[in-house]
This record gives sequence, C-alpha cells and structure tokens, in this order.
Amino acid sequence: MQKIDYAEILYKIYGSPKEIRKEFIKEALDWEYYPVYKNNSIAALFMTKGSEIHCGCFPEYKGRWFPMKRYQRIIKDIFLKYGKVTTTTFEESREFVERLGFKETFKKSEVIHFIKTEV
Repeated sequence: MQKIDYAEILYKIYGSPKEIRKEFIKEALDWEYYPVYKNNSIAALFMTKGSEIHCGCFPEYKGRWFPMKRYQRIIKDIFLKYGKVTTTTFEESREFVERLGFKETFKKSEVIHFIKTEV
C-alpha cells in the first residue's frame, strides 16, 4: 500500500464531517504508517513523525487490537533516533497513554501532551 491509501484509512478512523477531507489527507501524508491486521484486513494503524507516535483503530476493534511487541519495537526505534517519544491525546484516551508509560508534560486547550523518556 502507498501512503495515500493509509491516509484514506486514517481518515475513515478519525475523519469527521467538520474536517475538510482534502486538508486532512494532505497532512496525513507526512506520517509513516504501520498497519495492524486482523482477519486479513487493517484493524488499526500506528503513525509516526519524528519523535511523535499515534495510533488509531476502527471502532469494532477497540480494546482488542493492540500488538504490544510491535509497539515496543516502534517506540524503541524512535527513542534511539530522538532520545524521547512524544504523543498527544484527549482526556478520553489519557488512561491508555499513561498505561503505556507516557507522562503528561502539559495541556493546551483539550489536547494533552505526553513524553516517554525511557523504553
């Protein structure tokens, strides 16, 4: 698959009617994608850009898609290159991010910023 295909999948996971699809896709092309497959189809994506990582899954896979070993390999590569791993999220995902070992650094509006300094 090409980046545009992953960007389209990401839009299906995160996109909302409020967002302008073309702008969303354009911004999504700057990221690297790591698909997670279940039953021969993409259930979720890990996305990275620089020291930042995010993940998203289709609603039907929520709570049962996360491959911990793969996640650990991805963050180890980020950490070795940048010395840290960062992410952002909203309040409803805070507990998930904290379980992965991230520590809150600051909150701006509704977006919570996190950092992980060891793997």
